[in-house]
Amino acid sequence: LGDDKMKVLLYLLFVYETSARCGYESCPQVESGEADEEVLNVHLVPHSHDDVGWLKTVDQYYLGANREGWTGWEEVQKAGVQYTLDTVVDQLYYNPQRRFIQVETAFFWRWWIQQDQLTKDMVHQLVEEGQLEFVGGGWSMNDEGASHYAAIIDQMSLGLRILNQTFGECGRPRVAWQIDPFGHSKEQASMFANMGFDGLFFGRLDWRDKTRREESLEMEMIWRASEDLGSASDLFTGVLFNNYGPPPGFCWDLLCNDEPIMDNPDLEYNLDERIAAFAEYVLKQAEYYKSNNIILTMGMDFHYQAAHSWFMNLDLLIKYSDGLRIGGRRLHVFYSSPSCYLKSLGKAGLTWPPKSDDFFPYASDPHAYWSGYFTSRPTSKGMIREAEKKLKTFSQLSVLTNLSREKTEMLDLLRHTVGIVQHHDAVTGTEKQHVADDYHRRIHAALQHTHSAFSLTAEQQTCLLLNISQCPAAEQFTGELSVSLYSPLSRQRNFNLHLPVVDGEYRVEDESGAEVPSQLVPLPDHVINIPGRSSSATMDLVVALENLKPLNFENLRVIQKSRDRPSENRQRKRSGKVRLENSLHVLTYHQASNRFYLTNKITKEMTDFALDLMYYRGHRGNNSEFDFRASGAYIFRPDGDDPVSFGAPVSMEEHDGPVVSEVHLRFSEDWASLIIRVYNNEPYVEIDWTVGPIPVDDGVGKEVILRYSTSINNQGEFFTDSNGRQLMRRLRNYRPTFEINMTEPTAQNYYPVNSKLLIRDDKMEMCVLVDRSQGGGSIVDGSLELMLHRRLLDDDAFGVGEALNEVAYGTGLVVRGKHWLFLNGDADTAVEQHRLKAMEMFHTPEVIFNTPPVKFDVEFLSVLPRSVHLLSLEKFYDGDEDQYLLLRIEHVFQTGEHSLLSQPITIDIRDLFLGMYIERIGETGLAGNLWREEIHKIRFDAETNDIQENTGEWFTRQEDQQPNLDQIELRPMEIRTFVIKYSVI
Repeated sequence: LGDDKMKVLLYLLFVYETSARCGYESCPQVESGEADEEVLNVHLVPHSHDDVGWLKTVDQYYLGANREGWTGWEEVQKAGVQYTLDTVVDQLYYNPQRRFIQVETAFFWRWWIQQDQLTKDMVHQLVEEGQLEFVGGGWSMNDEGASHYAAIIDQMSLGLRILNQTFGECGRPRVAWQIDPFGHSKEQASMFANMGFDGLFFGRLDWRDKTRREESLEMEMIWRASEDLGSASDLFTGVLFNNYGPPPGFCWDLLCNDEPIMDNPDLEYNLDERIAAFAEYVLKQAEYYKSNNIILTMGMDFHYQAAHSWFMNLDLLIKYSDGLRIGGRRLHVFYSSPSCYLKSLGKAGLTWPPKSDDFFPYASDPHAYWSGYFTSRPTSKGMIREAEKKLKTFSQLSVLTNLSREKTEMLDLLRHTVGIVQHHDAVTGTEKQHVADDYHRRIHAALQHTHSAFSLTAEQQTCLLLNISQCPAAEQFTGELSVSLYSPLSRQRNFNLHLPVVDGEYRVEDESGAEVPSQLVPLPDHVINIPGRSSSATMDLVVALENLKPLNFENLRVIQKSRDRPSENRQRKRSGKVRLENSLHVLTYHQASNRFYLTNKITKEMTDFALDLMYYRGHRGNNSEFDFRASGAYIFRPDGDDPVSFGAPVSMEEHDGPVVSEVHLRFSEDWASLIIRVYNNEPYVEIDWTVGPIPVDDGVGKEVILRYSTSINNQGEFFTDSNGRQLMRRLRNYRPTFEINMTEPTAQNYYPVNSKLLIRDDKMEMCVLVDRSQGGGSIVDGSLELMLHRRLLDDDAFGVGEALNEVAYGTGLVVRGKHWLFLNGDADTAVEQHRLKAMEMFHTPEVIFNTPPVKFDVEFLSVLPRSVHLLSLEKFYDGDEDQYLLLRIEHVFQTGEHSLLSQPITIDIRDLFLGMYIERIGETGLAGNLWREEIHKIRFDAETNDIQENTGEWFTRQEDQQPNLDQIELRPMEIRTFVIKYSVI
């Protein structure tokens, strides 16, 4: 029969009335056993882990393209996800007892929209009966170390809302499934809890932590994911026994080499041996878990493209092992899912150990700390961060300009792309080079598509290469140039605009014709000569903008008074000492000591610090043993723990003026340079860094860091952000839940930094904000260091199969980025600055050229309090006409960290916008796919010495929804999400 006829036959044979027994209602019955018999419930979970890009591109994985040249374990790379979904659906229909879980919505949705109605009806039935269950449900399985919380929420929201719109309640994932990311963050767990997930399962944790947890029966726990939000962020968390693969010897994909179960004694026969080996394995696994339930992940990367090979053997395994009595226990073996396993734990009546830290950094052996990927492919990380920012900005503009439905939906390409690149082999930089190139192509195409929705052309109206001081619109104009800046931040802010221009004389005016302070600064040679830069600009026109209105445009005119006539040049080549000054600080630099001195003009407080460009030599090795582990895309393993210093700069060029004062520093190693800036209207010191091409002709890979050194007595303590939100306390050479040794003294103290890294003592705090994800730590007391760029010569043997040796334009890759440095003696000031300026670093204004002033149909009226941030403002449609807002508002301070700004605060939603009639407001979970009152979570009790009240209920409710949603209260670190039906008036 052809495929279509087979589907019709299957549908006619197996269709039955559905009662929508999905979710926990569809779970098989677990057994507790009789008084003289203990039952072990063995939950078999068929699954396929489908990377949204890694060794092949997204398209190649979905279609099954790029099939040649894969050998050994890499043969799984021949797979095509579309074939997996095709054959799984058919095989589920053959046997109503079978189950399968689907994780990555990006792949599922691509498959779904290609199916005919008959196939969709079959899938609906499978979902409603619980045979096909969605877990995780995000657009991708996002990384947890290098992803920003705003992007994580967006990609999860995208996938979960599509599942909800397509399958309703039965499409709701109950379990978060993070089986492959390389470490797990506390903020991610908190977000999962507030999205309504009942639990989380993952596969990777430090090998020593796993050993200890196995011995103490702590493989499953209650993660206290936010001290600020309390029990609302508690999340049951389980560590899978065998990462996410099947038991050894029981892999039955066509790409596996294990023997099938052969049960005919008249032919080749292995049934007894196979069942005995299976029973031995499950009894061994059960020794490390508290309940009489265990979960077996029956699948691996890109499995089930010929699903019958798996299901036929699983059917036999269940047939012959279910009911088997061995070792004093009776096995109950059955098809299950992560949510059904979780349900069985919830009903087990046990208490579980608590956890309040995170799972970073992950180490898989004594010399394999997965802390290199925190920095790997820094240009990719920068590009991904820019895409995230622009998605936020243009989503806001689609609401304020009342963009048509057709054009609003053009933003979906960017939304999908941002979701894809949060994948744990995308933003991490752990993919093959041709896959990285494909991610970059996708981002560029999505940005161009988004610009076209707003009728913006690529060259003359937007500039995507301002990071290398290249912008045709600013370089090529004569006469006047109109510049519009849209500020997506929900409070007023200052901003210093940098426009690359040719030498000449310029005046900048606002809409009233008043002059706006501006200043020309020569671009340094290291910027002008960046490989691939194609620009006539030699000057940087810096424009000081103050009090930009929230969610609004600032329109400027740049008037070229003369062109190609040398302007007055304030450059002074200096040696010995440099002095930079603004209205807040005096910054002096002494070349002899290679040290900076920052004096606060108001408090007269003076702090000294050093900036040291350095690099670690990347360890080389063939990975044949742990001792021979190489530093690579995943692994940071320096060859020695003393980095090589670039030393003091060999030349300095000072430039001062009314807007900015800066010094350009060049070193004897001419492949790294710094620009140190102080703006007249900002409290921070900006460090503009450029690194590359990193030389490797000497056979040494290099991992470049910038170390900030002070006299702060931090005693090994430092703090990093968790995905850009709550701060995590770190202590050098220490883990709260297990003992570590000193096999890798540097790498084991590197942590992911998405937003900030800081140290403090009772007198001073030093904080550095970053413009993209980086790795960092406090390796030496009084100092912070952040890794800027990596170029290595060996693969680290964790799958990517390539050295991290990026090249562009015929040479090593050059990267340019920035840090903002804060030094404060007042605790409230320090917290306020790093919290609010981190928001400014992320939500930079969108710069548009040569456009008439934009008319808003909806205006943002409020200037939100400093402690509150408008995280999401998106428009979406339900049906033909109705339009809705997805609105997220967050409190950006933690409990007790600021005397005033850490207090709860009340916001009136109806007062936020002018020109909008709000018909109704409903509150949802964090992802926007569930009404808040619909979130009921399985109850899990933590181990405690306190007497616990037994209510007899195994579900708990969220707090009752606030009856009046016009005015809402935000507690510290709380994000509240609303769906608003509205019309424009």
